[in-house]
Amino acid sequence: MGLLGAPTRVYVRSMRCIGVDSCTRRARSTAALIALVATGLGVRTAFARETGQVADRIVYPRPAAILQLTGPQGQSVDPATGRSHSAMVVVETGPHGATLRRFAVHVPDRSLLGLGQRVARFLGILWGLADMKIGTLNAKLKSGTADVWICRDGEAGGEQSRSSIYLYDALASRSDFEWARIVAHEYGHYLLPGPSGYTEPEPWSNGLFGERLFIGWLYDELRTGRLSADDTGLLTLATAEDYYRKQVEPLVDRIAANGPNAERLARKDKAGMDEAIALLLYADRLHGARSIPSMLEWLPPRLGRQPSGRDFLDAYVAWLDHSDAIQHRPLGVSPFQSYWPTGTFEASGLDHRPPDVSVQNAQESKSERGTVVTIARSGWRQVRIGPREGAPPITWTRPRPKKP
Repeated sequence: MGLLGAPTRVYVRSMRCIGVDSCTRRARSTAALIALVATGLGVRTAFARETGQVADRIVYPRPAAILQLTGPQGQSVDPATGRSHSAMVVVETGPHGATLRRFAVHVPDRSLLGLGQRVARFLGILWGLADMKIGTLNAKLKSGTADVWICRDGEAGGEQSRSSIYLYDALASRSDFEWARIVAHEYGHYLLPGPSGYTEPEPWSNGLFGERLFIGWLYDELRTGRLSADDTGLLTLATAEDYYRKQVEPLVDRIAANGPNAERLARKDKAGMDEAIALLLYADRLHGARSIPSMLEWLPPRLGRQPSGRDFLDAYVAWLDHSDAIQHRPLGVSPFQSYWPTGTFEASGLDHRPPDVSVQNAQESKSERGTVVTIARSGWRQVRIGPREGAPPITWTRPRPKKP
């Protein structure tokens, strides 16, 4: 199931796995997958609340309760593999009396309940951030329960299939950050859109996109103090910043400096995937998280195949071409490249201070609210924003002619 806004498109994902150094695929029978989908349906958790022990709570970004279920109520069998698990940790959201189970983290035995609880907390935080940023635009976010199966066996890494996430070789030597990266990667496969059909490092881009998007979000929250390392369970400000500086910032800066490379986006190797992820991260950073699901409305129809990196670029341009308001959030660099549709746009800052901005090859004037630019021909142009301490986003509004 995809995000809202693409009513005729259903993206069916096959098994994907990420190891420490490489990705592999594991095949499963059709019957097992059907059974697995059936177990992923959302259920109300009055039973869990009556029999489980509330081990922890999440206050921000969305309230949630974390429950430990042991004994008979905690036992489960993965219908796809037949593995038995003797306990689970459940994440519930919603007001008392109408709680919904978002995640069920199954562990082989009680000795791994601590790990299960930290994974559950991390996923609860990711769910809350996603709900806060794109909740009304993402049907998959609230479509039911995601099962997480922590396994002693298997190749170190993770795998996602339909409504299940598998975390393998749980007793291997692995840092908290590596757990966070793997969980974010698999949750990206579960939740996010993205181009596909790549030859390396794996066919789908939304796993690596999920790592970079989610850890980037968490870095913002940790940096501003809205979350702490204790809140995330697996991530600290230092580890999040190190990852952001190496894996997120360079990709965003590349698009900001040069715009997207259409030829590179057409490639199916690692360079092509990196360019596609760079475009999506840039859109999230510049326009906000709602840019990603909004683009899905404009993906060109391609019957018989999944969308490519070029398709997402076309969708990005079409989305902006049809937008009456375009938001520019601070990127940390100026000038930067951005796509401009044809038309007249008036800029205003949310703090009511006229923003000091200029747009390359645009006719500019001033109004009481700020800068007005007229774009004669759509395309990528350089934008320069004057230094402003604690600058809020700039919103460019485009008045539409009134219908007679």
